[in-house]
Amino acid sequence: MRKVLEKHRPEIVQFCAPSVMAHDGEGNGPSNVEVARRLGAKYIFAQVGNLQDAKDAFAAGCDVILTQGREAGGHGLRSEVGAGTLPLAAAVLRLRETSAHKPLVLAAGGICDGGGPGAVLAFGCGGAGLGTR
Repeated sequence: MRKVLEKHRPEIVQFCAPSVMAHDGEGNGPSNVEVARRLGAKYIFAQVGNLQDAKDAFAAGCDVILTQGREAGGHGLRSEVGAGTLPLAAAVLRLRETSAHKPLVLAAGGICDGGGPGAVLAFGCGGAGLGTR
């Protein structure tokens, strides 16, 4: 990961949890988020599939939390601990209310037509993530 960040120095980076907190494989050194920031990333997204990964993303200081529910094309993150799109988004929004850090919260998973983004906006999310249909 570090080599890619050093070579390309992107301004926007998206990590899929739990790689937000990954270190050198041994648990040593800075997190991937810290490395990306040091190398010039201005915005860091974390795609999370459960509340613990969202808490890690909050703690790491991610700018955007993309909550991906189990409805996400059959490839939800760590589905054994995941949740549906709206319940996960609701839990992350509650976490945001009590946190000093206020990242943008987006919802993804099963959003496949024009009504989906409107629903997650009404729900309190800042937007929706859409994949393929």
